[in-house]
Amino acid sequence: MKKIVLPYHESKKGSALTKEEEKKLVEYCRNRKDDVASALLVLLYFGLRQSELPTLKVIDGNTLECETSKERMGRNVTLRYIPFTPMFKKVQDLVDFEKAKNVNVYTLRSAFKRLFPEHHPHELRYTFITRCNVRVQKGNYEKIYRIKAVKYQCIY
Repeated sequence: MKKIVLPYHESKKGSALTKEEEKKLVEYCRNRKDDVASALLVLLYFGLRQSELPTLKVIDGNTLECETSKERMGRNVTLRYIPFTPMFKKVQDLVDFEKAKNVNVYTLRSAFKRLFPEHHPHELRYTFITRCNVRVQKGNYEKIYRIKAVKYQCIY
């Protein structure tokens, strides 16, 4: 058994959509207005996995609740609460959560692949995470900048 050499497996990770691709997706959903469009916008603006769509609940009109699919695989159920972001509020009128909840996953994948053949739907999750990181970094930068500016004003 020592002579057997297993090949190295490198997992292929996707990448976030560019701003232009994101605009193209939103425009596609704006023109389509069906269950697939609603589901794509939910995946894009809430960073959900496709398997989490059936567990969606809107709480108080400002928060989305879902069960994490990783935890459901034989483990305890964990609920995630995701607030509506300002980006989502711009397209909120295009989303019907009941339609998104009942979408066929295979239909969703094929529609996404027709639109972006080089991407896969999980990359909408990467896009959400990337956009959140940029927002946090910009917010922290502005906060640090303001603190430094106040210190300098106090010195002078």
